[in-house]
Amino acid sequence: MVFYAELLIFEYNRSITPPSCYHMNRFSFWHKLAFIANCCWLIAWAMKYKAFLPDGHIRSTVLVTGLVLAYGLNVLANAWTLVLFLRGRLQASEAPRWLLVLNFLFLLPQFYLFFI
Repeated sequence: MVFYAELLIFEYNRSITPPSCYHMNRFSFWHKLAFIANCCWLIAWAMKYKAFLPDGHIRSTVLVTGLVLAYGLNVLANAWTLVLFLRGRLQASEAPRWLLVLNFLFLLPQFYLFFI
């Protein structure tokens, strides 16, 4: 969270660079968002067998994010990773490797359940 005083300091003194947590590249952002959607997908499939979340906004948000958004976000994030990998532009600093691997591992059962 950026506070108003921090913005004033950076506005008046441009030689100070803001912390790196304020600047996240798009590649990392979309992979983190896909991971959150994949976690919601896992919870949504678990709720198919036992409803452990109460009825309401949280349950509907988890279901929509998991069963609707997770497929598209994960396919786009993994396709972007594949394109960067094939072009040789995938850098280790863009996103953690464990996040890339987990998103790919989530993609396999999602393809299986979506197409079969």
